[in-house]
Amino acid sequence: MVDIFVRVFHFIQSGQIVLATVHTSYGCCSFQIGLDRSFELCKICYEKNLNIIQADCLFIPVADCRFDAIICIAVIHHFADEERRFRALCELVRVVKPGGKVLVYVWAFEQLKEHQPSVYLQSIMAKKHDSVQSFNESSPSTSQMLSDMQPSSLPVFSKMNSFEQQDFLLPWKSSCAYASHSSRSVLRYYHVYKENELETACALIRGCTIYDRFYEQGNWAVVLQKNAC
Repeated sequence: MVDIFVRVFHFIQSGQIVLATVHTSYGCCSFQIGLDRSFELCKICYEKNLNIIQADCLFIPVADCRFDAIICIAVIHHFADEERRFRALCELVRVVKPGGKVLVYVWAFEQLKEHQPSVYLQSIMAKKHDSVQSFNESSPSTSQMLSDMQPSSLPVFSKMNSFEQQDFLLPWKSSCAYASHSSRSVLRYYHVYKENELETACALIRGCTIYDRFYEQGNWAVVLQKNAC
């Protein structure tokens, strides 16, 4: 079995501890904290006594230069235009400390790299007969959803074996144990990044440098380091 996001583990273990340092009247305290836009997902965290903020990364309700390091996985590619994706990257850099690092993963257009399929493609091929129906345009839930849609210029991705263009909608239904069994499929927007596209955007962000870049299991990733003030 192939490990996914190995570089995330290395990022955490290499001394770039993912902590928020907050100065209060009681002194300085450090802790890990998460951020999610979904109330239901935040609720799960509350029930597990985890630190969580309900917000999105276009506006993080935290003062400048507060985090030692930030990890952002599979978020940026859901913003529906280039300007919003860039704003989200800038906001992540804003709240990290000088010298701190931001690790960002986005879905890659290139799911076949150096003749090796990504974990995503491998899972689709392994479960082809079981999973395609639930995401395919011919499945009942997806067919009904498509008939209810307003006209859209974005294609609904259903082949599940390659990306033909960078912007599309993907039928998605939660497999989370907390989700209702009757919950219907929804269409999620994706912008998949081509090689060098993420770095090109990050190079325009003021006050940071690209510390590292790499491809991992169907994802492009960068590590940004905030410059000293």
